[in-house]
Formats: sequence, C-alpha cells, structure tokens
Amino acid sequence: MTPHELAQRLETGRIEPLYLLTGEESWLVDEALAAFRRHVVPPGDMLNTHLYTGGEVTAPSVVAMAETLPAFGPRRLIIVREADRLGSSDTLVAYGQTPSPTTALVLVMTKPDRRKTVVQSLLRHAVVVACEPLSNRALREWLIRQATARGVALTDEAVAYLQERSRGSLRALSHDIDKDA
Repeated sequence: MTPHELAQRLETGRIEPLYLLTGEESWLVDEALAAFRRHVVPPGDMLNTHLYTGGEVTAPSVVAMAETLPAFGPRRLIIVREADRLGSSDTLVAYGQTPSPTTALVLVMTKPDRRKTVVQSLLRHAVVVACEPLSNRALREWLIRQATARGVALTDEAVAYLQERSRGSLRALSHDIDKDA
C-alpha cells in the first residue's frame, strides 16, 4: 500500500491494529505518520498518543502498552520509529498474530531485515505501507498534485526543472513549492 492509499483508508475510518512502514523516503514516512495522528486519535489526545524510538524502548514494553485499553477514548496510537532496533522478540511476533483492536501500533523500519522472524511475522500480519522513492512518472504526478494543492501552477518546464534540481527528494521539492506559493 502507498502512503496516499493509507491516508484515504484512514480518512474513511478504516483503522487496522498493526502497521509496518518501510522505505527510505522520509517525507512519505512523515506524511503517513501525520495521517495517523489526524485520524486515529482526536486532536490533542496526549493520553493515547505514544511516540518512541526503537533504541529507547523494548518490544515487551511496546506490546504491554499496545495491550492496555485507551484512556477516555476509543483508540490508542503507538508509533515506534527505528523499530528494527527493538530486536527480535517473541512477544512482538505473538502480538502480531492477535493485535489489540483498540490500538493502532505503527512500526517504522527503513530497511527491514526480511531474514528475521519478527520481520517475517510483521510482513504477514501487518498492513505494510511502502515509503519508497518515487519513479520519475510518479514523482511528476506527486509534484503537480502538491503544487495544485498549494495554489501553484507549474509549467512542464518548471516541473522538469524542479525534478532535476531536487534529485528526487520529496522534502526538497516540497520546500521549493512552498517558496513559490
């Protein structure tokens, strides 16, 4: 699934209990995480929003939090960046088979090691969102869509120039569009 498809699903209220975000395009990862924060928990709900980095938390503690009922709300959102640093954990593998329906656990792994049991389990049980660099055609479409959303009209020459200048970086392109808006 693409981050754009994910955002559409979340907007319609289709929230699954377990997600795996993979890929090297950090702008797409950030946009997907923003969509989770907009649609999974109410704005400002800090009791049910938990953000971690894999090196500062363990898999058993993440699972324990995910299995805890939300406080005064319908759902809990747990985001773990660098989730590959959680290490292999039977606890996480077991959780993936029967995740809590009141939690959206989002694990971010830039390059998951598919040889690891925990990654294989996540690929089977989680909704996988691919945040990979875009092809030239998809990059062009993305650029036009982003510019239009910001009220900026781009000529074909401007699109080609921006694509070349950014070297495919969506963050750089977004910044360039904002300068023109």
